[in-house]
Amino acid sequence: MLLFVRNSVDGAVERLGFDNGSEGRGRPSYPPEDLAKGVLLQQYFEVSNRVAAGFVDLFKEKLGIEDAYSYKRLERAYDDPHVAMILRKVFKMSQEPVEEGWSRKRHWTPIAT
Repeated sequence: MLLFVRNSVDGAVERLGFDNGSEGRGRPSYPPEDLAKGVLLQQYFEVSNRVAAGFVDLFKEKLGIEDAYSYKRLERAYDDPHVAMILRKVFKMSQEPVEEGWSRKRHWTPIAT
């Protein structure tokens, strides 16, 4: 699951073409792809922000995250528009094989039991 999160978020960022350059003055923002990985990890394990921040620190090498972050930064990630765009793209990417494989080649109906 960790490799899927890393690969899907990295693929979404690549397709969206985000620029990693810093803009403006002040402290540079945290990479939105790392925050998106934390959000997906939190949702997968169904844990709180604090526990998820600990999981990010524990699994950061597998997820491809350079620096761990606090639970508050993870909480603020839900309001970040770049993180939302990445998560939306990951969702659309996860639907692509279903659309291409099943709906165009075969006629199928849901099982109603």
